[in-house]
Amino acid sequence: MSGLSIVVIGRDAARTLRACLTALRDFVEARRLHPTTELLYVDSASGDGSREIARDTLAGAPFAWRVLLVDSPSHSAALGRRIGMQEARHQDLLFVDSDMLVVPDWLASALAGREHRVLTGQRCEAVLEGDGHRIVRREFYGERDLGAGVRLGGLFLLRDARRTPARFTPWLRTEEEADFLAQDAALAADVYRTRETAFIHLNTHGTGAGARLRAELGRLPATSSYVGARIAAIRRGDYHRLLRTSAFYEAGALCSLLLLGGLATGQPPALATAGLLVAASRRRAAVAYRSLVFPFELASGLWHALVNRSRYRVRHVLVSTGEAA
Repeated sequence: MSGLSIVVIGRDAARTLRACLTALRDFVEARRLHPTTELLYVDSASGDGSREIARDTLAGAPFAWRVLLVDSPSHSAALGRRIGMQEARHQDLLFVDSDMLVVPDWLASALAGREHRVLTGQRCEAVLEGDGHRIVRREFYGERDLGAGVRLGGLFLLRDARRTPARFTPWLRTEEEADFLAQDAALAADVYRTRETAFIHLNTHGTGAGARLRAELGRLPATSSYVGARIAAIRRGDYHRLLRTSAFYEAGALCSLLLLGGLATGQPPALATAGLLVAASRRRAAVAYRSLVFPFELASGLWHALVNRSRYRVRHVLVSTGEAA
């Protein structure tokens, strides 16, 4: 069936969800796309009224919409997206995280073009302040992650979804987009990030050094899925494609081994080599961070991949629905 399915995922997203859904609803109504558009909000067991906010925001919309509750003892963005992809009625899918505001002009241009199967754009970083937000970084990706073959973020347009065998691996808590693309060589070769801003990310953690550090420490258990993504890719036989967009992780792991080995054996050359690898990397901050936390990620990632992945069940419950007017 031709048309667009918008898949919004969220968990305890009350601070940003209304703005996210309102922006999408306004876009569909302003462009008169409602006859061929549906919106699915997939909620991962929120406890802050997110499902009620979604229902109230979408009530009366002139397009089809559904609010789905993920029925699983464990939750991840990948699980929510997999359910959204499974339930979508249309071939073209727009994936949106609930803390993002889509830029209307970018989305209109993206829907009009057919040059790429997967399309995303520049990210504008903002911090929530009261009832609004303040822009703190207009070009989050800079010049580094533009063009072809880039890593995806929380918002992207997927064309002809039924043509790809790729599906989100539900137990991955990070790296789910890279893992998704690695499953399909043709899809991985047709990804593009535009210079134009596609979305505004509404940061709820603040932008100071202390706030960023607390956020990173809070994400440590989830980042162990870098290891899980590699386990999944090796088992499928597509690790070489995952490596194309995620080699910084391997660089960080190598630096970590050199660092630990150098400290354990008292070998300055190993420490110097680790420092040179960090300095030579295009993603210095990511490689340096990974070199410090890799031992924790390895232990946590292996445990999660081997023991807990069966807890991510791909099931949902229909909470609310509305049909096109």
